[in-house]
Amino acid sequence: MPNWVLNKVSLQGSEKQLQKFNEFVKSKESNFDFNNIIPIPEAELQIAQGFLVKYNNNPIREFIDDNFDSAVYMYTLERNPNASETFCKAVLRLVKQYINQDFSAFSMEGLWIRKHWGTKWEASTAEYVDDTLYIFKTAWSTPVPIYEALGKRFPEIDIKVEFADEDIGSNCGIITIRGTSITYKNLEISKKGQRFATDLWGWDD
Repeated sequence: MPNWVLNKVSLQGSEKQLQKFNEFVKSKESNFDFNNIIPIPEAELQIAQGFLVKYNNNPIREFIDDNFDSAVYMYTLERNPNASETFCKAVLRLVKQYINQDFSAFSMEGLWIRKHWGTKWEASTAEYVDDTLYIFKTAWSTPVPIYEALGKRFPEIDIKVEFADEDIGSNCGIITIRGTSITYKNLEISKKGQRFATDLWGWDD
């Protein structure tokens, strides 16, 4: 089981902007869906991982290396005959990015999520309090790339994130975002951080 990090996301902005924000992050699956914010390229990842599994077990890898880009394109079109040039290029980028990665512990999608969302999974128990407040938990870390993406998409909204690990006093702080302006305040390993985390979780000393 992971350490859970509690995230409290507070917003300030016009009623119209806040409504747009809510409509953007909400899905049938979650009140705060990371996949709405930074979508997982599932089809591209599946093909890229399939190619690498085949590549890593191929006795004639030297031939593939000499024609690497073409080999990726050919494999992609075998799996998806209607793939566009943009799709093929996306698969090639993923293949080159993860070519030396061991997939025994994590799938390519799992590795992609960790890198691009900054956490292991989707938001857990995402609570929509109102248009100005969301509360949810994430595994191991707060999803900084998600908040950065939201800041860029909604530059007129002030976003304040208070986060704290269930290991009280560690991995806690405050992130404030307006557009591309981001401020990080690290509170871990301090008495102030311990008090902050305890209050955020609603626990007694």
